[in-house]
Amino acid sequence: MINILAFKCLFLDIQTRTIYYISIIYMCISASSSLGFFILSLISIHLLVERNYMYDYWLGCICFFIALVQLGEFVIWSNLRKSRENSWATKLIYMTILMQPIAIISFATLFGDKFTLGPCVLNILGSIYSVVFGFQILSALFSSKRNIQSKQSLKPPGHLIWDFSFINTSIITKILYFLAPLIFLFMRPKEYGYILFVLYYFTFLVSYMKYQTTGQWKSIWCMLGNIYPWIILVAGYKLL
Repeated sequence: MINILAFKCLFLDIQTRTIYYISIIYMCISASSSLGFFILSLISIHLLVERNYMYDYWLGCICFFIALVQLGEFVIWSNLRKSRENSWATKLIYMTILMQPIAIISFATLFGDKFTLGPCVLNILGSIYSVVFGFQILSALFSSKRNIQSKQSLKPPGHLIWDFSFINTSIITKILYFLAPLIFLFMRPKEYGYILFVLYYFTFLVSYMKYQTTGQWKSIWCMLGNIYPWIILVAGYKLL
């Protein structure tokens, strides 16, 4: 009886600790958790590139620019009260986010014959995305505005609120950003592309609908994006 009781107590203690540590990782509200997410993503990206199935290098590049946001958040968490470091890390996150559609569209031209769109259409789209987002990235890099300060939200769950007030993001840039994942629908096999398409927009909707009123949804969405390479590893294994 005593042994059974001791076992139950041990099990509950392990369960409680497990839930606690999972919640800490999920919340991603510290420098250590952001760095942990970044390292885990690098591991999965390395496995993806090493596997080298069709599309793996392309998807690995996309996932790298998603993971790089966590590195920027790590720097911000470590320098919440240091304006210079906080400012540059915020700019890094902004430019990294703008690199994501370039990776999705422009880098896809390397696999032009693998898409139903065809190389010509992909090259045109790639050029448009490179020019539009490249210009926006340069504008952010050379922005002279100071006092850029990302901060932690006071509302649960306490993610970062990025300060992108230093740059005016054009409506065209925003539209093209959210249209970029449509290219997944033109992949071969189509089932693989459908999975990536649904995954991308599902994580966006979950983040936006739940946290848009708190201003944290961008940080949460990028955090959820770190599951992409792990799902790609499984989906690619089954479908390619």
